[in-house]
Amino acid sequence: MTDNIIITMLGTTGAGKTCFMVGMYAVMQLGVHGFTLSAQDLDEDIELSDKWEQLSDGGEDRFPPGTSATHNYAFNFNYGFRKLMGFEWLDYRGGALSDKQDKADVQELQKSLGQSSCIFLCISGEHLSTKIGSDAIRRAKNIGINRMNQFLSKLHEEKGPVPVVIAITKYDLCLHREAEEIRDDIKKLFTGLFASSEKWLVTICPVSLGKGLAGDMSHAEIDPVNLHLPLVFAIYSQLTQYAAYAKDQESSIGKKITDMTTKNRFKRWLNSDEITKANEELRKNQALANEVQDKLALLSKELGRAKIYFRGEEQEINV
Repeated sequence: MTDNIIITMLGTTGAGKTCFMVGMYAVMQLGVHGFTLSAQDLDEDIELSDKWEQLSDGGEDRFPPGTSATHNYAFNFNYGFRKLMGFEWLDYRGGALSDKQDKADVQELQKSLGQSSCIFLCISGEHLSTKIGSDAIRRAKNIGINRMNQFLSKLHEEKGPVPVVIAITKYDLCLHREAEEIRDDIKKLFTGLFASSEKWLVTICPVSLGKGLAGDMSHAEIDPVNLHLPLVFAIYSQLTQYAAYAKDQESSIGKKITDMTTKNRFKRWLNSDEITKANEELRKNQALANEVQDKLALLSKELGRAKIYFRGEEQEINV
């Protein structure tokens, strides 16, 4: 397994990227069913905790200002305070999504995307408060979908499909609508991600800091909803790939051992050291595979209420 995977979130100015990250960190610090989150840098822990405290306290200045400079955060995703996986999270100014490529932060964003194991698309609920009709092009522009599609197209060309989270932030702004109707609108806006011929693994996840924030934002209570689920999906997707790799390795090592042990006795004696090493490698690989499978079983329980799609078809989480 790698030390850190990379998660990149795409979203325009005002889409709530920073608030989502701050809220996700606060919720996962307390933990959800044994899963916790910790910053790898203690100074970043203090910074994010202070921002959450400001959000929770209320007042006119409760929301952090828009991000003006790119910053890369590093976190550990844990179970029972034991690290399951590390990941990096790029926080950048929303304007970088639509700026020209000669800007330094645009280049950094593109680099992060090319290395990402999972992409989060941040869509503000204000753009989904009513059903999408003939105004689809206008709404897509406001959401930044055209630019997102450009980035996803380049990613597909260079790396192939990666897991994608469509996070509907500020979900309280469209809470009055039926969830299925909102998902249908999302599918209309991102038709490429739901194409039956392509291997995009996608989840649509509503997230919110709480109801009432659309009104008197200075006094509304913070009551987080689903802020941990996008991250759980990202980690689950990566562990699934690890499990597939471990299975392939087990098959390859097993074949190597079979080839060496089916030769005549003299050849087996000559290869005895190699056979011992291969058996030890096989045991380690099987232990890793079992550990990954246990982690997947834990995460699958959390993802049971998420809507996940592959090749445009809704999927059930099985381990």
